[in-house]
Amino acid sequence: MNAVTLSRRLAGLALTVSQGRPTAAHWVAAMALAAQAHPVPGHIREIVFTAGRASVRLHPLKATA
Repeated sequence: MNAVTLSRRLAGLALTVSQGRPTAAHWVAAMALAAQAHPVPGHIREIVFTAGRASVRLHPLKATA
């Protein structure tokens, strides 16, 4: 699944989140969707829920010496 499809599916899931407080079931569904998405080399995904919305942010991995 590409990033656009992931965002759309998360947006549909987020419509059931009230007051920005996702339940455990929301998190399980979000993680299942994220696991199906194509990886972005050198980055990790962060999923953020707010009331009626979910967003995906990419963060670069930091190299450790």
